Amino acid sequence: MTTGSDHLTWEPEPGLRFALTTVRHDRTIIAAAQALAPFEQRTDRIGLLLFAGWVLTILALTCGAVLHVVLGRRFTRQGP
Repeated sequence: MTTGSDHLTWEPEPGLRFALTTVRHDRTIIAAAQALAPFEQRTDRIGLLLFAGWVLTILALTCGAVLHVVLGRRFTRQGP
């Protein structure tokens, strides 16, 4: 009995992609496929969320640095 599997992506037409797995069992080949669109959309959303978090972090750090400089000057004692 020869067994094994193959995994590949298939694009039958532009914009339509599938993940395909085939498994051989004796003389029978079993194939299963699933559309990749939901996974690609989820990956895009995660990338967008990560980018938004990065931008918000940079803004928060910039605001904190500006406040530190402004408040530091205001509360620093001036020498004689």
